[in-house]
Amino acid sequence: MTEVARPFYRACLLVAFAAAALTVGCSKKPVITGTAPTSEPPAARPTVTLQANPTSINKGDAVTLSWSSTNATQLTIAPEVGAVAPEGSTKVTPSDSTTYTITASGPGGSADSTVRVTVAAPPAETLTSTSIKLTSAPMLALLWPSPPISCAIIRRSRSSWKVTATNAARQNTTSL
Repeated sequence: MTEVARPFYRACLLVAFAAAALTVGCSKKPVITGTAPTSEPPAARPTVTLQANPTSINKGDAVTLSWSSTNATQLTIAPEVGAVAPEGSTKVTPSDSTTYTITASGPGGSADSTVRVTVAAPPAETLTSTSIKLTSAPMLALLWPSPPISCAIIRRSRSSWKVTATNAARQNTTSL
């Protein structure tokens, strides 16, 4: 090779490598087909149920409230019970008819459920009396069919009245 040809071949060789590098590096990138990645689905809405057993009681009796929930992080029962676990039960003794509401909340929103407990008025007491007239002092006996008092006896002495009330536990005497 001659002195003139050698630089010429080098220049040609460099141009060929440069052209090959540009051709490979500048080729079209492959197109990715398909769907774009989706975002996470929205959080599920909470559900909750509340039950009472029994739903009708007499004054002073207890009721069991039971509940269950899904997708809830915070639950509250009103009135008076407060914050509760996602599932469970508790006893309550309402003094009057009451509607209980449970509210469940979570990332997907909130939900509620209600149950009504009816409190019946106590039955009217029936009262029987027997009047006995003694020669020295009249006496009146009053009888109740249920506790706390089962019998009251009223007696008249010379200067006062004496009331004796009895129940299963003890006997009390009061002078009037």
